[in-house]
Amino acid sequence: MAVIAVFGGTSEGRSIGEALKNTDITVHMCTVTEYGTSLVPQGENIITHTGAMNEEEMENFFDEISPQLCIDATHPYAQNVTENIINACEKKNIENIRVLRAEGQEKGGVIYRESVKSAVEFLKKTEGNIFITTGSNELEKYCEIDNYKERCTARVLSSANVIEK
Repeated sequence: MAVIAVFGGTSEGRSIGEALKNTDITVHMCTVTEYGTSLVPQGENIITHTGAMNEEEMENFFDEISPQLCIDATHPYAQNVTENIINACEKKNIENIRVLRAEGQEKGGVIYRESVKSAVEFLKKTEGNIFITTGSNELEKYCEIDNYKERCTARVLSSANVIEK
């Protein structure tokens, strides 16, 4: 039976899980948060893993599950995670595919940008409310937007240090 590792609690990751559920492929869906795991499609062949992994932990994980393919469907701004996936896949000789949203792609009124910097530059030239889902690590970059306190709402994890930030 084929084994695939999928990293990402993103909509792209969920779509991949949905497409592969109830197939003869064992799919290991890896998300960082419990919330991300709760959104993973359910199927007899879907196995979920919750928690962040560094490069070494990914290598150990690959040794345990022996995947033939790794799909990186992590958040477009999660560059450190992508780098760890690439390195771990290279060391373990596992084919790796990166799934990305196209810059400027609009879907349901949502416009995707290549980076937070690109998003902020785009948003500086717009009006209206902004819903931020990039996470807390890069939240301060949005402070460059005029009236950011009135315009911006951030969706972040409910941990004390993130809320304080």
